[in-house]
Amino acid sequence: MCRKLNLKLRLETDKARKKWLEDECREIEELMRLGRHHIVHKKIKDISWDGRLKSRCGKEIEDEHEFLLKYEVQALQRWKEYIQDAWNE
Repeated sequence: MCRKLNLKLRLETDKARKKWLEDECREIEELMRLGRHHIVHKKIKDISWDGRLKSRCGKEIEDEHEFLLKYEVQALQRWKEYIQDAWNE
């Protein structure tokens, strides 16, 4: 039962992702045709984001061993640990 639901969910999300990407590509092609290259650049940058944590205000987030964290999930986990430690003190 769980595997079937998981498969169905994965197939549906894959279809939705493909449709979304096709719509984005059509919009980018139309913007290129209209000469709106700065908007095209921004859309492509947004679509192709690779999941790495982008630096905000030049402040990187480090783990407890002072290694820089590259992914947003890692940074969120580190913030969670930091807040828990602060509350325990």
